[in-house]
Amino acid sequence: MAPKLPETTLCSRLNGNGKKDPDDDDDNDENIKPSGAITIKRRLPFSFPCIEQPSFISSAAYLSVLPDIAKVCLRSLAIATVALYVLNQKHLLPKPIGRVVSKVLFWPTIPITVSKRIGKWTTEVDDSVVIGGAPFGFMNYPEKLYKQFNVRGVVNMCDEYRGPVSSYKRLGIEQLWLPTIDHFEPSVEDLKKAVDFIQKYEAEGSRVYLHCRAGHGRSAAAVYAWLLYKEPLADAVDLNEKLCAMRDVRKGLWKQPNIVTFRTWLQSGGMSSDNDDLKSGSKARARKSNQRSRNADNNNIQTLGRISRQSDLEDVENLGQVFSDEDSTTDEDDESEIYDHDSYNDDSSEDELDYEMWRKYNRR
Repeated sequence: MAPKLPETTLCSRLNGNGKKDPDDDDDNDENIKPSGAITIKRRLPFSFPCIEQPSFISSAAYLSVLPDIAKVCLRSLAIATVALYVLNQKHLLPKPIGRVVSKVLFWPTIPITVSKRIGKWTTEVDDSVVIGGAPFGFMNYPEKLYKQFNVRGVVNMCDEYRGPVSSYKRLGIEQLWLPTIDHFEPSVEDLKKAVDFIQKYEAEGSRVYLHCRAGHGRSAAAVYAWLLYKEPLADAVDLNEKLCAMRDVRKGLWKQPNIVTFRTWLQSGGMSSDNDDLKSGSKARARKSNQRSRNADNNNIQTLGRISRQSDLEDVENLGQVFSDEDSTTDEDDESEIYDHDSYNDDSSEDELDYEMWRKYNRR
């Protein structure tokens, strides 16, 4: 029969060398142990330096500690999440860290975003543009946009959310994904692409839905760029206030660096010069073809003009030669003619005169 191992409890005391105090008696421990309790030798998974800890802990005590550990972990995770969310909202995180935080906290913090936009998730800007928050597929937002707002194109400014792609494919909606990190403004090139995309569907008589996470910053910048395109000479601040009157968006869109660059480029005629290739490439090619045909016609006309002028000059020269030939007739010819006429009065016989006249006539 195997020897019985000494039993220990959570209240066992240790001396300075980490060994059991010799004053503690095993018999006393056995008396303290409740009847029917099973004790297993188990070391603590953690230790606190300020508190004297036992070398072994019973399984019952170990299991009783796990809920406390879980509570501490959950509390720490909640505090860290709130801290990162606040820092990200205050724009205090670097761009790489902000990108990761935005992706990690997208779904956990969606209830906060939705609660702030109840009844105001979408806003109609004009006959071509609708702005709003992320159109979640499980809430049937793509179907609502398609039927209620005549949306056929979507500009997604979210870097952290690709959108309900399967719903778009089913409805035949085209999505232009311009990933922009949350709390950062879109690039100038993305603003140009967004405006060009809206122009495409405006020509077809349909609408485009622009969204980010909440329809407040990134998508609002793209919509503001569209309004600038329509009214390039309008006051930037007034145009921003006009958009703010429609929807709660950033009040400082007009002074964002990329917006300022886009507006300067727009006022210098940048969009109108690019539209020939971006907006209507076929029309531009047709205009170029017509221009080439007109140039060819002009060249032909010029060539024909030169030829006609040359022919006229040649005719003039020929006429000049004829006139000079006639003018160069000398008095000798006149005298010969006179002589010929005088010869008719010669004393020759009539037969000879008739023969001479017949001979001259035949020579002619």
